Amino acid sequence: MPSLQRDLGESHGRTPHDDKLPNGISSNGDRETNGFNGATLSNGDVAAEELDVVIVGAGFAGCYLLYKLRKRGFRAKIIEAGSDLGGIWHWNAYPGARVDSQYPIYAYSLPEVYQDWNWSSHYPDHTELRQYFAHVDKKLQIKRDTIFNTKVVSAEFDQNKDLWTLHCGSGITFRARYFVACIGFAAKRHFPDWDGLNDFKGVIHHSSFWPHEGVDVKGKKCAVVGTGASGVQITQEWAKEIGNEGHLKMFQRTPNLACPMRQVSLTPEQQAKDKLNYPDVFNQRWVNYAGFLYQFRPELMFDHTPEERQEMFNMLWNMVRLLHTKP
Repeated sequence: MPSLQRDLGESHGRTPHDDKLPNGISSNGDRETNGFNGATLSNGDVAAEELDVVIVGAGFAGCYLLYKLRKRGFRAKIIEAGSDLGGIWHWNAYPGARVDSQYPIYAYSLPEVYQDWNWSSHYPDHTELRQYFAHVDKKLQIKRDTIFNTKVVSAEFDQNKDLWTLHCGSGITFRARYFVACIGFAAKRHFPDWDGLNDFKGVIHHSSFWPHEGVDVKGKKCAVVGTGASGVQITQEWAKEIGNEGHLKMFQRTPNLACPMRQVSLTPEQQAKDKLNYPDVFNQRWVNYAGFLYQFRPELMFDHTPEERQEMFNMLWNMVRLLHTKP
């Protein structure tokens, strides 16, 4: 039985469907077809590739940064541990994984990207997010300067030369004036130090290393540990799949509050109207809290009458959309 994957460099967890990855490179990260331009030395070693900027991580931030740096004439490349674009959405493939941010904010505000892209709903799932990144690459050619299946293991800064040297687990080395880590801030994996975990005879999956082909739970005895967003999403999806012969139990330390998603389906016709207002909507991200379409309310709750408070609570509870199309 394979052990539980704990690190990006381990091969028995998150893998592509076959030996060929979506960008046509081999799954071993072959240097000749993986965007690496280092020269081969006479002793067989590979010289470091010299760049202006090295970006680590091919999620939303890394892809956008590469796009902007290219337009300004920088020699830049992305180093990505995964086999495709998407960042967290390359790895998040567990049942029920989907966006929790309001439409259309969780997307690029680039007209060349959004003009011929349509979402299926307010809160698209992980499969649709990976399709979105394929669309982004078609428009922006991000993979052309991305090195996949490559994990940075160390980064050193030479103060005398004002230069970064990055070493990768594959043996590749990069040197650059600027090093930007676009590796996210809120998705640190946790593996509990439980006695007997490595001796467990059944199948164990971590939500952050979910296999693309999915997990068949029909008729199985299953346990979900944890009631964060991932645990709730997996449980509610597995409850539909496990069948009458299966057994599903969730283990929780702290009860969680889960509100209705209030999903809304979208049509291309509605989005065509919405896109007329996209520039104004996206500009609101610069002035609102955390880049969303809502802001803190300065008043205190008990400054209002019970009736006013109830009206506000009802408005927030029923709120499914903050984008208002201009007539």
